[in-house]
Amino acid sequence: MQKSSEQHELSQRQRNDLEAFRTHFDSVEKLTRVFAPAKWGAMIAKRESCIKSPCITLAQIDEVYHTDGLAKQIVRNQFVGVYSMCTAKDPYNTNSLEIAADLFIAKYGKQCTMYAMMMYFGNYITEYKSSFAQFDMQDILQQFGKKFLPWWNSQQEDPSQYKEQKQLESGLTGRDALVQLFASRLQNGETLNDLRNSNLFKLGFCKEEDLAEIQKIAMETF
Repeated sequence: MQKSSEQHELSQRQRNDLEAFRTHFDSVEKLTRVFAPAKWGAMIAKRESCIKSPCITLAQIDEVYHTDGLAKQIVRNQFVGVYSMCTAKDPYNTNSLEIAADLFIAKYGKQCTMYAMMMYFGNYITEYKSSFAQFDMQDILQQFGKKFLPWWNSQQEDPSQYKEQKQLESGLTGRDALVQLFASRLQNGETLNDLRNSNLFKLGFCKEEDLAEIQKIAMETF
């Protein structure tokens, strides 16, 4: 395969990362299966490993896997994953979703690795969401560069310095923020079974043993 001028400009470490990533995820099918919203929980559980692992950026995906539009498909699925976790189910605008995916790649494609993408979208609702709207594509675009990317870049320097982003910003750890989110849902009329059937619960962000604490907080703050 003839290398593009961009690939020729890669450092030796970047070339090694590209080769290691391509060898491990050796097909489009495996790539799209692993880097999908259903795997958010598994990725987040192995956060430090993801930070250290060889990876490539969204901007490299189409060329490395010889598939036009592959990166856009993957990013679009991430947006849909966030939508699926929202309580409001007004249908999203398909054209807006396509534009949002294009903008995300255009703005961050050369900075956002596949693992960074999974960490951000998987944690967006509990860690980075600042909009009152249930599903705000503009906010998703903004918070990646504003809040997530500076933290992610700092971890490349020294992953052992990790601290929960939300704790730095509001005093809540990621788990505490999630407990508060579920407690507010109980206050708004949802039941414990509704929480068990939610995508956040199914993806492992919340567990059965957390429900007693969530119910207690909901009753105390009602």
